Amino acid sequence: HLLVCIMRLIVRINQTWLWFAFRLYLLLSGSDYKTYLIKKDIVKSRGYFLASNHQSKLDPFVIGGALPFLARIKLSPVWFIAYRELFTYGIASFFLRSFGAFPTKPIKGLSYGLEFSETALRNQDTVCIFPEGKRTVRGATEPRHGVSVLANIDNVRLIPVNIEWQNGALVKKVSIIIGKPLNAAGKTPQKIMDIIYKLPEGGKKAVQ
Repeated sequence: HLLVCIMRLIVRINQTWLWFAFRLYLLLSGSDYKTYLIKKDIVKSRGYFLASNHQSKLDPFVIGGALPFLARIKLSPVWFIAYRELFTYGIASFFLRSFGAFPTKPIKGLSYGLEFSETALRNQDTVCIFPEGKRTVRGATEPRHGVSVLANIDNVRLIPVNIEWQNGALVKKVSIIIGKPLNAAGKTPQKIMDIIYKLPEGGKKAVQ
């Protein structure tokens, strides 16, 4: 239990400075990030999962950087799913876990996939997933059932995220829209992806 507490503290610290690093990236790259999410939307007695379309390896980091700082603190720690193969080496595995990553599939000694996600959400933590399972363009990949499994956990809310990358003058720019938490219980994976791709429909005034 002590080791778990220490790891959670390490993740919180690392994700805090990472927020500053990627908020700076968003600003310097001229990226467009908008959010309907504010601090008071986050109720600590609930679990939340961020679900986004997926276009780049940087998606988890820029999504984190686009979250409002105070809302980000209330959501902390945020756990990110990553490819199993990245956890096969001890040093790399510890480094990834220290930033909140967990493997997609079983690997010795580590919690993984839906099993870990469900446990985290029931503990009122936050999970970030990409329902399509890989980097893809809109409509090219059918979303997986796991996102609906998470949506149907008691007292859990979905935070939808839409992300679109484009070339910039020096570095790539990204457009990010983060919606308000909503109850997605009973919705199919495709319905959840429709919510993601239709952002910002139904939103109120966005805040930076």
